Amino acid sequence: MGLTLGMKIFVNHGLFLRSALEEVGGIDEQTYHFYHADRDLCLKLWQAGFSVLDCKTAFVEHCNHI
Repeated sequence: MGLTLGMKIFVNHGLFLRSALEEVGGIDEQTYHFYHADRDLCLKLWQAGFSVLDCKTAFVEHCNHI
């Protein structure tokens, strides 16, 4: 989680409503092959009137595959 343009929250690998993703056209995979697509997506969601919120009690465990 971080802040992007306009001090708006962005999240990496967030949980999004399918209807919200469909409305904004999802992630721009042509322009952003790996990094920054999450920031772009969150900005598009903010511009479309959606909110991007953090959850202080959420816990995500990332396991590396060796």
